Amino acid sequence: MPTIKQPWVPSQLAQRARLASAILAIVFGLCGATVVISDPGSNPAATHPLFELDCRAGGPYDADARLQKLEQWRSVAGPEAPELQGQWLYCRATALEMTGELDAAYASYTDAIDAFGRLPEPAIGAIKALLDRSYIDYLRSNDTARYCPDRTEALRLAREIGDPEALIAALNQKAFCFARRPEQLAEGLALLDEALELAQAADMAPGELGMIYNATANLYRQNQLLEPALTHLELAYQAWAEEDDRQDMFNMLHGLIQASTRLGKWEDAERYLARMRELTARSPSFEDFPFFIELNAGTLAQARGDHAEAILALDRALALEHTTPERYFVAMAQSMLAHSKFRVGDVDAAVGHARAFLESTEVERGTPELLAAQAIVAYGEDRSLQAMQRLLDMLDAEQETTRQRLQRNTAGQAAIHNRRLEAFESTILRERLANRDLQLLQAQQSERNARLFNTLVGVTAAALLVLVAFLFWSGRRFREHARTDALTGIASRRYAMELAERLFAQSLSAGRPLAMLLLDIDHFKQINDRYGHDIGDRAIRSTTEEVGKVLPADAVFGRMGGEEFMIMLPGVVHKEALVLAESIRRKVSEHSIHVDGIAVDLTISIGVAEYIADITRLDELYRIADQALYAAKHQGRDRIAAGAA
Repeated sequence: MPTIKQPWVPSQLAQRARLASAILAIVFGLCGATVVISDPGSNPAATHPLFELDCRAGGPYDADARLQKLEQWRSVAGPEAPELQGQWLYCRATALEMTGELDAAYASYTDAIDAFGRLPEPAIGAIKALLDRSYIDYLRSNDTARYCPDRTEALRLAREIGDPEALIAALNQKAFCFARRPEQLAEGLALLDEALELAQAADMAPGELGMIYNATANLYRQNQLLEPALTHLELAYQAWAEEDDRQDMFNMLHGLIQASTRLGKWEDAERYLARMRELTARSPSFEDFPFFIELNAGTLAQARGDHAEAILALDRALALEHTTPERYFVAMAQSMLAHSKFRVGDVDAAVGHARAFLESTEVERGTPELLAAQAIVAYGEDRSLQAMQRLLDMLDAEQETTRQRLQRNTAGQAAIHNRRLEAFESTILRERLANRDLQLLQAQQSERNARLFNTLVGVTAAALLVLVAFLFWSGRRFREHARTDALTGIASRRYAMELAERLFAQSLSAGRPLAMLLLDIDHFKQINDRYGHDIGDRAIRSTTEEVGKVLPADAVFGRMGGEEFMIMLPGVVHKEALVLAESIRRKVSEHSIHVDGIAVDLTISIGVAEYIADITRLDELYRIADQALYAAKHQGRDRIAAGAA
């Protein structure tokens, strides 16, 4: 299915700011309009009704009627008013795209980009036009070399403008460009992490999150990490279902069927296909839905070896090919039909479909599908040697494809591991800096003690006793300082890890249950940035107090640095740890801190890990809990997740 085209909707705050101060960038919601002005009253183009139109491709309007309306305004959308001209060209391009005139739409997007480029400041309209033009390149070629340059430029403009909605859209679309190079998986995921963080901070609609989940699934799927791909496709489907966005729901079902089929999860694929049929039945306005139903049914049947059923479904799909502009999938239907008809002995029909596939411009050179089609044609023309050569070439290509899939899977797993390792190393570096500061404090304290001792040398025995008492008190206080976190009063990281090692050693020797919880305050950076570090400190203290209210007496509770905490629970099994974690999460979420009369709500994410016999080191238990915490964060925060060894 195509890359999701997702418009962004500027916030009401941005719209009020436009009216109040006439700032440079004016954003009109889903149509993506942008006008750069110094004063709304001095620029008549800024008030033109064109800017009030919903210009989305796929928006709730009649495309032919829209084109007629735009022709009425052609004379005023000249080069002397680049903002108006750019918007006119953009609206015309989206309407042309809806009518299926992709060449004309592409040209109009290009002209819109040129018009917006004549403005004195970067325009959000240019970002929209670049992303939509890249989408047409995607439909035509499915080639990153064709559609990614526009997305790179759109991301550059979005960062320069700084509009959150535009930046999220550009980040999301750019991430698709890293789907086919496993060594760049971490870079693509980093873009999507940034987009997800922006969307959650801005409390954007579920559809925005769905767009990001879909892009994440695409990265995982292209790198043969199909299980996480399925998870994110389901998340995207649920997000768009909240808005009843049927096109995007359908797209996610397509991805779920394809991934489930590749994993051999036939029942799951059948369930998703049934869901796709139900969605199509209540969405008659989406003309190409039936084509993709039959394509997916044929794909599933062929994967299960039922070639007769595959032929029926794929024949029905080709009968509907006029309903979809996506020629790549039409070509794949021809390829699959050639394969299945050859397998049932219908050689003449198989040759016809193979030739149709080979004549398609969407055919990728050197693929197993291409070689199989060439082998079928050669066999049908009694060129046995060439057919056998193509068959052997296809076997070589399949082996190469399998090797590349294994490499992608390995490289993808390594990229994810490296991301986590970098985060862990960053934490270690922060701890080393904290330890260095602690050592400096210790050295300074020792120096003060030495000066005091030298001053008191030679005084009376009573003074010496006072000095001894002082040194004893000072040393004890320093030890307490090293063991206690100054901000919260709970165990410091070093002391908490020391106690955790003791508890782990006891569990290791006696087989006693032990659980570890890792907690992290959600959106802590936004709290610091918005309210200041004093409020951030209050948030940390408040979280510590609320968590302490529900902990058992023998629990070890320590601050690991920043907004992260660790809890060790001796004698607690996995189920009890999950129940306690949920109590902690609920306790924190029910408590707010107040800033100038405004309540600031706090939530936390928790990762839970349980000691089992296979775990022989504390750092293994810590890693499992940290992975669970990462999963809780990635699933939307304010939740708990259980780790697995």
